[in-house]
Parts: sequence; C-alpha cells; structure tokens
Amino acid sequence: MIYTVTPDPSVEFNVRLWDALNVGGLNRSAGDSILAGGRGISCAVMLHRLGQEVTSLGFLGGAAGDIIRDFLVGEGVICTMDILEGSMTRVGVSIRDVRGTVTEIRGKSPCVSAKELASLLERLTAVERGDTVILSGEASESVPESVYRSIALLAADRGAHIVLNTSAELAADMAELSPLAVMTTPRELSRIFG
Repeated sequence: MIYTVTPDPSVEFNVRLWDALNVGGLNRSAGDSILAGGRGISCAVMLHRLGQEVTSLGFLGGAAGDIIRDFLVGEGVICTMDILEGSMTRVGVSIRDVRGTVTEIRGKSPCVSAKELASLLERLTAVERGDTVILSGEASESVPESVYRSIALLAADRGAHIVLNTSAELAADMAELSPLAVMTTPRELSRIFG
C-alpha cells in the first residue's frame, strides 16, 4: 500500500485575464478553473492512474476540503483525510495576465488542533513493513516540522519506505532516515542553490 500524507492541501483558483493585471482596479477574466492542489494530492492521483493502490491522509475543512475529497474519490483514491473542526482548507489564487505574468496568492493554512494531529498519527499505525509513505508539502503554523519528523519516524519504525516530497530544508533535516526518494520543486532547488 502507498500512503500519501498531505497535512496542508489546497484548492487552486486559477484566473486568466484579457489584459494586463490592473492592480487596484477592475479586471475581467478570460477564463478560470478550480483544481484540487498540493503535492500529495497530485502524487496520489498520478500513482493511482499508474495502477497503484493509494490511501490519502491529511486534513480537509469546509467547502474547499469537499472539492479535494470529491476529486480524490472521483479519481479512485482512498481518501481517509480527517475533517477539521471550524477551519477551511487553504485556497490559493493564481492570476495570469495577457503578457503571461503570473501573480500568486497563497491562502492561510487552516488551524489543526493537537487532537486532529494525534488522529492523523493514529491512522498511520496501519502502515506495515514494505508499505510506502510519501510525506508531502511544507510545514505550516499548525503543522510544524516536528510533526513531519514524527510521521517519518513512525513510518520508519514500522518498516515502511519513506519518500519525502517536501521542502528541500525539511528533506535535508530527515536525510538520516535514508528515504527511498526525495522530491522537490525547481523553485525550492533554485532557492537553495541560486
């Protein structure tokens, strides 16, 4: 079994404009789309499309969380994400104007309680030797780096393979766990190596 863990998924609202972005004024959309986002969400869907059995873990909240859950279930991914009490899944906005200039707004991460974090760790006790746990995304105010480390240690203790699909700094911090693979983004790499 492959488990993808995405503590802070997002819904991405993408807008294309007819003209250049008019900051402080009215902008007319030439088209838009709403997508379930987050590294772990994309990874779960791709692996399932390649014929793997995948269970997606993490946190969802509100209408944005419903979009992600419905997307995963529609793709055939087993979705066992915990529902957040009184908090909404993060929403990101991407605006592309006629010149190709992209402006991104990253929404605020939801509040995840200690009880909700404990529930996620409890779900991960189902991991068995030979399973693969893909830990995705970046730490947030509610899900600090220590939680990512706890998840990776739990998986390693149970004999699972660990794949880190996180920030380069977080992956480097957990290198001693001998992950099966480390994935990061070009933006992360350029931030570290210039």
